[in-house]
Amino acid sequence: MTEKEKMLSGKIYDPSDKELAELRTKAHKLSQQYSSLYEDDERRNAILDELLPDHGEGFFLQGPVYFDYGVFTKFGSGCYANFNLTVLDTCPVTIGDNVFFGPNCTIATPMHPFR
Repeated sequence: MTEKEKMLSGKIYDPSDKELAELRTKAHKLSQQYSSLYEDDERRNAILDELLPDHGEGFFLQGPVYFDYGVFTKFGSGCYANFNLTVLDTCPVTIGDNVFFGPNCTIATPMHPFR
């Protein structure tokens, strides 16, 4: 298994793996870029398409947002997130249709080894 496959299946993995580090850095940069733009800036849509390629129609993230990887998170249609949504998607995250998040919500999937 690759380190990415291990991570996504909840197994112990090496987070310093080159592929994972590149994906994480990309998501952190895209999250920062998205968060720095005003709500009516059309560039936000292109950033979301790259950060969260698997999403439904008509979803809106207020910003700021923070994603560990982004590409492992799926949003359904009609979703809304208020300020400070944080998603640590070291395992897949699936958010259904018409889900609303209040401010300061965190979805955290990491499991740290107990040994």
